[in-house]
Amino acid sequence: MKRKKVECDNQIMDNIILNDVSVFFGKENLIVFEIGNEVASDISEFIAILTKNIKYDNEIWNTVIDKKLLNNISTVKTLYWLSGGDVEWNNGNHYNRPWSVYNVYFYKKYNRLVKNILKKSKTYGDVRDYFNEYLNLPILYDFALSQNMIR
Repeated sequence: MKRKKVECDNQIMDNIILNDVSVFFGKENLIVFEIGNEVASDISEFIAILTKNIKYDNEIWNTVIDKKLLNNISTVKTLYWLSGGDVEWNNGNHYNRPWSVYNVYFYKKYNRLVKNILKKSKTYGDVRDYFNEYLNLPILYDFALSQNMIR
């Protein structure tokens, strides 16, 4: 793990680099996560992206969740990544309409579940496991089929 100071939005932030993941900590609980080319601003979205990009044996999965980070999560962003992310929503091969139309359906159906998963999880790995069990791609795809979102 490497540590360094970086400037972001005119404030000095601590930057922790762990394998391919950078986490920037700023004042007033400002945290920015960077995974490859993706940037996330909340822990839920970050773990959803990690789930698709980081191996199961990576030490990052043992990281304990700071419960203060659960105050400002965007379940819509989380569901975007869990439902296929850029690959699925940018190519338009399966869905009748773009994410901007369908995100409200996913939000209404799964918002409470995402928040409950985060509340009862202790580590990033716990969240990953719950996402894989309760919000995996087949489950989300079946929901989309039931709502006539799929071509």
